[in-house]
Amino acid sequence: MSVKTFSGSCNAYLIGNILIDAPYGTKLPDVETIIITHEHCDHFAGMNAIQAKKMASEFCMNVINGKEEQYGLCRGLNMEFPQSSIEHALRDEEVIEGDGFELKVFHTPGHAKGAICLHEPDRKLLFSGDTVFPEQGLPNCALPSSEPARLIDSYERLASLEIEAIYPGHGVEERGRNYISKMLRILRK
Repeated sequence: MSVKTFSGSCNAYLIGNILIDAPYGTKLPDVETIIITHEHCDHFAGMNAIQAKKMASEFCMNVINGKEEQYGLCRGLNMEFPQSSIEHALRDEEVIEGDGFELKVFHTPGHAKGAICLHEPDRKLLFSGDTVFPEQGLPNCALPSSEPARLIDSYERLASLEIEAIYPGHGVEERGRNYISKMLRILRK
């Protein structure tokens, strides 16, 4: 199973018939399901273009459905809230079944209160939204819904997973088994 990348206001990833994030500024494929990784507009502004089941954490769902600008940051990013809404609130450790794969949801607050990462255990893939950045970058934890004190806990959870490739919300794919553990050491300093 391959992962296809789409880049617009952020990265989006197609795995099977599931799209992870819906950025503005790129043509997105027709899919059955869209999963939004967190409540910042650059990750969901392209939702109107696709008729699909839309999923996100409960906090993210409330921000998008309630058009809560203070957390969605759409005006600050020169974007508009989409008219689409989220239909399904994802729970921590919920498993989403794909065609021959599964994605396990991990609630990973820090950058955003409603942030989630998706782990594909058989292929050891992590779709990290803005929780994990490539090239030893750290997420901005000074935004209205950020919970900086919880970022280390989120990284500790992720470091316990078998991961060989990380697909971040911005930047390029990060390869390497111990990347999150290295970043955790940096955070703890």
